[in-house]
Amino acid sequence: MATQSGLGGREAIELNLREMPRRDDAPAQQADALRPVLDQAFSLIADCVAACGDADGPIGMIQDCRVALSNAGSPASLAELCITGMEACRQFLARHDATESARRRQMVELVELVREAMATLVGDTTAFDTSLVASAERFDAMLKLESLTQIKILLTREVGEIKRLTEDRQKSWTATLSGFSTRISELEVQLAVSEQQATSDPLTGLANRAVFDRTLKELSTKLGSHFALALIDVDNFKSVNDTHGHLMGDEVLNIVATCLRSAFRNEDVVSRHGGDEFAVLIKDMTLFHAETRICGALDSMIASRPYSEAGEIIPFTLSVGLAEFSAGDTARSVVQRADEALYDAKRQGKNRVVRREQLYLRSLMKARKGA
Repeated sequence: MATQSGLGGREAIELNLREMPRRDDAPAQQADALRPVLDQAFSLIADCVAACGDADGPIGMIQDCRVALSNAGSPASLAELCITGMEACRQFLARHDATESARRRQMVELVELVREAMATLVGDTTAFDTSLVASAERFDAMLKLESLTQIKILLTREVGEIKRLTEDRQKSWTATLSGFSTRISELEVQLAVSEQQATSDPLTGLANRAVFDRTLKELSTKLGSHFALALIDVDNFKSVNDTHGHLMGDEVLNIVATCLRSAFRNEDVVSRHGGDEFAVLIKDMTLFHAETRICGALDSMIASRPYSEAGEIIPFTLSVGLAEFSAGDTARSVVQRADEALYDAKRQGKNRVVRREQLYLRSLMKARKGA
């Protein structure tokens, strides 16, 4: 700021307005400041939603919001993206809560069914026992009679009553058992459907993220456990959806799922994490053999590529990161190595398998001696 002489000897103040930031730039600066914070928040929300299972819709919406964040130029557009993403999460959580409520109701019905069965057994037995006691008392009274004719008449009547009681009890018990069997069968079907929904990906039928996380934790904490982990991404999957539509994108994901399922054994866990992300826990197998299985799945996938409406092959590929669980590893460390290998596969041009070995103590000592 400078001063100069003006009229009447008074000093006029000259302001350097050109050095001050333009007010028009303020919204853009605010958007730039908010963007990384919102992206990190959306990433955390996506992880939380994925842990609930059956979350492809909201996770896809959240990922789209994260992509759109880079193009949002004002706080207003950022706010609109946030509202869209949060609404998707709210709708998913409402559906998830409804599913959990249904499962709780089914469990309550099972408990009530068992309780009713116990009450039926006790009640039926009590009534039958009471009838038998009364019949025994009548038999005792017959013994005091002197007329054989009268005894014969009463005996015939009593035998008929006992027969009727037995037949009625048998019919009642048969009907009760039939009713219980029907209700149990219905509940078994409902529980099986609920269990399937809770543990599998609705699009591909593979295990979902919750099953993967639970199995990984069990394997990584089991003494002497040995397994390999493959993290898999469909390369440029967004372009498949954008160019050929989401139905074709779903077909691509199902092809990948089918090829992965065929390449591995029943004891291995093939899972879909949502979007274009897959993971495989390969039990009791080295990296070399795991890579061979992955390559077999890739060959099958190439032979199964779908055709577009124009008759062109959809040219999708996979990037794979492989890591082997070893002594001293944790679930976090083996996932981190597989993720680093997947990143290397992407950085090296995609459409490839990259292994990330863990350096054993002897390897570290050998490397140190060489240095």
